[in-house]
Amino acid sequence: MKFSWGWLLLAACGTDPKVVDLAIPGTQVLVTEKVNGGTWTKLSGHFDSTANTTTYSIEVGDEYELVAVCMRSGPRDAGQTVAGELFDTGEDPPTTLAAWEVPDCRFDSTGTLDLTDRIAQVTATFGEEMDLSVSMQPPVHVSPGEAFSIATVPGVHDLIAFHDTRFVLRRNFYVDTTAILAPIYFDAEGLPMLSEAVVLASDPDERTDVSNRLQTVHGARFDWAHEDSHGALYVPVQYLEVGDVERLEADLFPLTAATGSRGVLVDDPRRAGVVRLLPRLAASTLHPGGAGVTWTPITDDYTTATLRTRPDGSWLSVTASKSWLAKHGDGTLDFDAEIDGYDASWSAPLDELVLTRWSPSSSAFTRSIPGAL
Repeated sequence: MKFSWGWLLLAACGTDPKVVDLAIPGTQVLVTEKVNGGTWTKLSGHFDSTANTTTYSIEVGDEYELVAVCMRSGPRDAGQTVAGELFDTGEDPPTTLAAWEVPDCRFDSTGTLDLTDRIAQVTATFGEEMDLSVSMQPPVHVSPGEAFSIATVPGVHDLIAFHDTRFVLRRNFYVDTTAILAPIYFDAEGLPMLSEAVVLASDPDERTDVSNRLQTVHGARFDWAHEDSHGALYVPVQYLEVGDVERLEADLFPLTAATGSRGVLVDDPRRAGVVRLLPRLAASTLHPGGAGVTWTPITDDYTTATLRTRPDGSWLSVTASKSWLAKHGDGTLDFDAEIDGYDASWSAPLDELVLTRWSPSSSAFTRSIPGAL
């Protein structure tokens, strides 16, 4: 999610709103907000076809409630919706908006780019084995001498290839309808990845799972999953360019059967072990009807709480900042269905609670699958 932070002061009084521009991927069927307990106002945005984002001017008062809904239109999940509700105060909107997972219908429920309009094909036959990612499609495995094809959207793309502990980055090639990739030779082009031991201050009954994702400015995306947390691979920073995002996630799971986990998300794997962990959630309980949750322990060490749908079908989430919850009842969160223009069919079961302490370079989270009352 990208947002442009630019306060426009409308008045000096503390209850008067300010304005922030928020860019949401794709297009939306509803974006509406309520400021300082007033009435719902449906917002009209400006669509940028180059960036494939729609920008809205959001009013931020002492309190505000924001709702966004988009609809998937690709062949796999056509008609499914992704809806998100946000509660916040005027205390720290940059942190809250950056931490909010805005509805994004470019992807289907599996996280794969949902091709809806013109489709371009990237093809090749290589002499070496590798895994390859073009655009926002997941990597494909390439066998020597075997022709392959990747469907994507027309435009400027990047490419990530990986084999053993070496990677290749090709940037800024244009695909209209078809493109044939030049061969990749790891001996000539391959660059070495680095390895880092990821050691968290875990409890004795927790195990560590580590994964790393690189997404380039033009959408090539590659995930590395590591069975051994003492050898997590990552791309050295000197090979990254402006707009690239690399994130390492380390998750702590209980060794015994349980319904929660916690961990950290960092842009520098060397810092994973110094990020302060959030406590494990002792209990979380869904409210009758499944549209809210109560949890313990109540801690001050987080920035947002989110109750959401786990990926499968239509998605729904409700997020609140710590400052908003402190005013309305910390340790409890409910989806507000009384939203002008909101269709009840857009809702979906809420079944995962996540508390996050967010910052631009490192975040900590703790999550739970709530039981029902």
